[in-house]
Amino acid sequence: MLNVKIRGIYSTALTKIMLENNLRITYPTNIIKSRFELESNYEVPDIEIFDNINDRQGVVVLGKEKGLKIVKEILRNEFEDSIIRESDSGWNSICRGKVIKVYHETRSAILEFNLPKGNFQGVLDNNIHKVGDTLVVSVKFPNFSYIRARLSPNITIAGDHIILIESNMPRISRKILDINKRTELLEISKNFSLISDNWNILWRTSAEHAKREELEEELIELNKILEDILNKKDNEAEILLYKGLPGFYIEFPYSSKEKLDEIRDTVLDTIPKHHFIKSMGNEFSNLVDFAELLLKRSADNKENIKNVFEEFLSNNLLKKGKVSIDHVKLDGRIFHLTPGLISEINEDENSFTITRYFKGNTNKIYDGLRVPIEQGDYGKTEMKLGEYYYKTTYFNRKNEVKGIYYNINTPIEMYQNTIRYVDLEIDVVNMPDGKIRVEDKELLDSFYINGYISLSLKELATKIVRKIVENIKS
Repeated sequence: MLNVKIRGIYSTALTKIMLENNLRITYPTNIIKSRFELESNYEVPDIEIFDNINDRQGVVVLGKEKGLKIVKEILRNEFEDSIIRESDSGWNSICRGKVIKVYHETRSAILEFNLPKGNFQGVLDNNIHKVGDTLVVSVKFPNFSYIRARLSPNITIAGDHIILIESNMPRISRKILDINKRTELLEISKNFSLISDNWNILWRTSAEHAKREELEEELIELNKILEDILNKKDNEAEILLYKGLPGFYIEFPYSSKEKLDEIRDTVLDTIPKHHFIKSMGNEFSNLVDFAELLLKRSADNKENIKNVFEEFLSNNLLKKGKVSIDHVKLDGRIFHLTPGLISEINEDENSFTITRYFKGNTNKIYDGLRVPIEQGDYGKTEMKLGEYYYKTTYFNRKNEVKGIYYNINTPIEMYQNTIRYVDLEIDVVNMPDGKIRVEDKELLDSFYINGYISLSLKELATKIVRKIVENIKS
């Protein structure tokens, strides 16, 4: 049975899903133990699931290959509109890369790595190197498709209970409070000789619950890995010195967040759009906690509380004024489209119109329309929250239509003055002469083939395109 460790804003719903699929929860928090009546379990996790504090649109999943395959299948089947981005770098990998770009103002550099099974890039802070230099670094946070890895010049070798570090003395996690255990760990450190005197042991928090024999066996194994890495370090031909944990990032679009809400609601009272709001950060997250406390204490008034909360959200998120548009690509890139003004709102339909003005540039053309961007051009973008597409009508300064563009995407979400969705690549174009074109269907197919999206999401996008074309023709 697989052991899974889960942390973050999606933990309650994901815990329920994992338990229903006969997976064991390890290192459960006190809250999770209470909600699911779980016993303490300190077994080493096969899989770790957690959200990235800088992007709570989904979760990072790391672990052993076999376990990853099982968890990926569970999540994909549960959330059909989810987006999965694989990592080429892995976590805690040690690689040799080349500096391809230096940012002097931020003292950072971009490194490129050419691995046998895929290339990736990473960001190195506090950089002192120049373009063309090659150096060995650790991956401190994985890459996911286009999203770059975070790198460190400090090489570390991570095990289940131990991290080997370059240091002149052993260290113990401050969370290990048992004096007898700390004494035992220091004794093991003193009696064990690593292959290099420049390296030492950092005892992880999990070491507190591990048996001495288990710790000593892990130390022997990590020492062999250290020896191998040190032998490879001076060999310029060695690119991957140590392969860390593989993993992937799964993004939860609007429909997935709604399903997560439903699952969580079977465990405890959950306010509408719980996970959507939690993904926005602490300001609104605290509001959710307060609303759910009211639900807990006002059993006879739950529907009123939920209705008032949804009304509050609608009034504070969907309102006239300036708005930004985050056009997220399936590989993780984010394009910030020309911002605009929400000029019309239909509150009953949760629909709205954005007026956007474009800077004229005869050297540039509108993607899809294939016509020049000219001075005085503007667009009317019609959107509806939760809809899988939106429509933009482009006008010239004489108010003549230059073309109509239908963007197919995951359901539209509205955050604080920002619209967000994941572009599904395929689009529909309707030109003034009546011609209709379906753009980039091959890109949609490619992302499906490469595992970014499910078959059902690909088929849904194709169905929406057919419906749009039929409506235009009718």
